[in-house]
Amino acid sequence: MTPQESSGRRLPLANADAARVIGSAGVLACVICCISVPTVVAAISAIGLGFLRNDKILLPAEVVSLVILIFTLTRSRAKHHRIAPLTWGLGAAAVMFFGLMSPAPLGTFAALAGAAAVVGVVIWDWSLQKRCA
Repeated sequence: MTPQESSGRRLPLANADAARVIGSAGVLACVICCISVPTVVAAISAIGLGFLRNDKILLPAEVVSLVILIFTLTRSRAKHHRIAPLTWGLGAAAVMFFGLMSPAPLGTFAALAGAAAVVGVVIWDWSLQKRCA
Protein backbone atom coordinates (compact mmCIF):
# COMPACT_ATOMS: atom_id res chain seq x y z
CA MET A 1 0.00 0.00 0.00
CA THR A 2 1.44 3.34 -1.01
CA PRO A 3 1.42 6.40 1.25
CA GLN A 4 -1.19 7.92 -1.05
CA GLU A 5 -3.56 5.03 -0.59
CA SER A 6 -3.08 4.80 3.16
CA SER A 7 -3.77 8.45 3.90
CA GLY A 8 -6.69 8.75 1.50
CA ARG A 9 -5.29 11.99 0.11
CA ARG A 10 -3.65 12.72 -3.17
CA LEU A 11 -0.12 13.98 -2.66
CA PRO A 12 0.50 16.99 -4.91
CA LEU A 13 3.62 16.89 -7.04
CA ALA A 14 3.81 20.67 -6.93
CA ASN A 15 1.55 23.59 -6.27
CA ALA A 16 0.31 24.32 -9.79
CA ASP A 17 -0.12 28.07 -9.33
CA ALA A 18 3.29 28.51 -7.73
CA ALA A 19 4.99 26.37 -10.38
CA ARG A 20 3.24 28.29 -13.14
CA VAL A 21 4.41 31.63 -11.70
CA ILE A 22 7.96 30.36 -11.14
CA GLY A 23 8.17 28.95 -14.66
CA SER A 24 6.85 32.13 -16.27
CA ALA A 25 9.01 34.43 -14.16
CA GLY A 26 12.09 32.35 -14.90
CA VAL A 27 11.39 32.44 -18.61
CA LEU A 28 10.93 36.20 -18.62
CA ALA A 29 13.98 36.85 -16.44
CA CYS A 30 16.22 34.74 -18.65
CA VAL A 31 14.95 36.35 -21.84
CA ILE A 32 15.40 39.85 -20.46
CA CYS A 33 18.96 39.04 -19.38
CA CYS A 34 19.78 37.32 -22.67
CA ILE A 35 18.67 40.21 -24.87
CA SER A 36 20.59 42.60 -22.60
CA VAL A 37 18.00 45.21 -21.75
CA PRO A 38 20.29 48.05 -20.56
CA THR A 39 18.34 49.01 -17.45
CA VAL A 40 18.07 45.39 -16.31
CA VAL A 41 21.77 44.77 -16.96
CA ALA A 42 22.66 47.90 -15.00
CA ALA A 43 20.39 46.94 -12.10
CA ILE A 44 21.79 43.40 -11.97
CA SER A 45 25.35 44.72 -12.00
CA ALA A 46 24.56 47.38 -9.39
CA ILE A 47 23.37 44.81 -6.86
CA GLY A 48 26.37 42.60 -7.50
CA LEU A 49 24.69 39.86 -9.52
CA GLY A 50 26.40 40.55 -12.85
CA PHE A 51 27.78 37.01 -12.90
CA LEU A 52 24.23 35.76 -13.55
CA ARG A 53 24.43 37.07 -17.13
CA ASN A 54 26.82 34.26 -18.02
CA ASP A 55 25.43 31.83 -20.61
CA LYS A 56 26.65 28.92 -18.47
CA ILE A 57 24.07 30.00 -15.89
CA LEU A 58 21.33 31.48 -18.07
CA LEU A 59 20.83 28.59 -20.49
CA PRO A 60 20.40 25.90 -17.81
CA ALA A 61 18.10 28.27 -15.89
CA GLU A 62 16.09 28.78 -19.07
CA VAL A 63 15.81 25.04 -19.64
CA VAL A 64 14.74 24.45 -16.02
CA SER A 65 12.12 27.22 -16.29
CA LEU A 66 10.74 25.74 -19.49
CA VAL A 67 10.63 22.24 -18.00
CA ILE A 68 8.69 23.57 -14.99
CA LEU A 69 6.35 25.39 -17.32
CA ILE A 70 5.72 22.36 -19.56
CA PHE A 71 5.23 20.20 -16.45
CA THR A 72 2.52 22.53 -15.13
CA LEU A 73 0.85 22.71 -18.55
CA THR A 74 0.83 18.91 -18.69
CA ARG A 75 -0.68 18.65 -15.20
CA SER A 76 -3.34 21.25 -15.91
CA ARG A 77 -4.24 19.44 -19.15
CA ALA A 78 -5.38 16.55 -16.98
CA LYS A 79 -7.71 18.95 -15.19
CA HIS A 80 -9.30 20.85 -18.09
CA HIS A 81 -8.82 18.14 -20.78
CA ARG A 82 -7.63 20.49 -23.52
CA ILE A 83 -4.37 19.88 -25.32
CA ALA A 84 -4.20 23.25 -27.10
CA PRO A 85 -2.42 25.18 -24.27
CA LEU A 86 0.21 22.45 -23.99
CA THR A 87 0.74 22.40 -27.76
CA TRP A 88 0.98 26.19 -27.96
CA GLY A 89 3.27 26.19 -24.92
CA LEU A 90 5.65 23.72 -26.56
CA GLY A 91 5.65 25.80 -29.75
CA ALA A 92 6.26 29.04 -27.85
CA ALA A 93 9.08 27.43 -25.88
CA ALA A 94 10.69 26.21 -29.11
CA VAL A 95 10.45 29.68 -30.70
CA MET A 96 11.91 31.29 -27.60
CA PHE A 97 14.77 28.81 -27.36
CA PHE A 98 15.46 29.26 -31.08
CA GLY A 99 15.61 33.01 -30.47
CA LEU A 100 18.09 32.60 -27.66
CA MET A 101 20.38 30.56 -29.89
CA SER A 102 20.09 32.81 -32.97
CA PRO A 103 22.06 35.93 -33.91
CA ALA A 104 20.93 39.35 -32.71
CA PRO A 105 18.20 40.83 -34.92
CA LEU A 106 16.24 37.65 -35.60
CA GLY A 107 17.13 36.09 -32.27
CA THR A 108 15.97 39.06 -30.23
CA PHE A 109 12.63 39.19 -32.02
CA ALA A 110 12.10 35.43 -31.72
CA ALA A 111 13.05 35.37 -28.03
CA LEU A 112 10.67 38.22 -27.22
CA ALA A 113 7.86 36.74 -29.32
CA GLY A 114 8.34 33.33 -27.72
CA ALA A 115 8.38 34.82 -24.22
CA ALA A 116 5.22 36.83 -24.92
CA ALA A 117 3.56 33.70 -26.29
CA VAL A 118 4.60 31.72 -23.20
CA VAL A 119 3.04 34.35 -20.93
CA GLY A 120 -0.12 34.31 -23.07
CA VAL A 121 -0.33 30.53 -22.88
CA VAL A 122 0.12 30.60 -19.10
CA ILE A 123 -2.72 33.12 -18.73
CA TRP A 124 -4.91 31.09 -21.11
CA ASP A 125 -4.19 27.86 -19.25
CA TRP A 126 -4.84 29.51 -15.90
CA SER A 127 -8.22 30.81 -17.08
CA LEU A 128 -9.16 27.32 -18.35
CA GLN A 129 -8.24 25.85 -14.98
CA LYS A 130 -10.28 28.43 -13.10
CA ARG A 131 -13.34 27.62 -15.23
CA CYS A 132 -13.04 23.95 -14.28
CA ALA A 133 -12.71 24.61 -10.56
